[in-house]
Amino acid sequence: MQYCSKCGRELQRDMNYCPYCGAEQPIRMPQNVQTNQSIVTENNNINEMQNNKIGLSYLLALIFSITLQPVGFIMSLLGYFTAKRTGNHTNKTLAKAGIIISIIEFIMLVIISILVFIGLYIFIQYVQQIPNPY
Repeated sequence: MQYCSKCGRELQRDMNYCPYCGAEQPIRMPQNVQTNQSIVTENNNINEMQNNKIGLSYLLALIFSITLQPVGFIMSLLGYFTAKRTGNHTNKTLAKAGIIISIIEFIMLVIISILVFIGLYIFIQYVQQIPNPY
């Protein structure tokens, strides 16, 4: 149904002027015709989806940052700068996660190493205090 934009009376489908008040009617596009704006919006949505694809290299960097800390850290740094340059937010986030995990693992490795060396030092001191039975 089509109605007059001025008087509001019902009009036939393809009328350009209202037979009651004479007002010119705006041109209406059929429902199934896409406008340029909708095509641009669809293209932007497709580009956004392509930018948010998770790249294999970024997933590998995240996995390596958990298993092989130095390799993961280097791959995550490279991935971060690549994702930053291309504007891919999903991969940039994955690369940040890899960098953070690598840094946390490095700090934990240092702390555990210090604790192990302290434990070994205390153990050696204790063993040296035990009298030799021979």
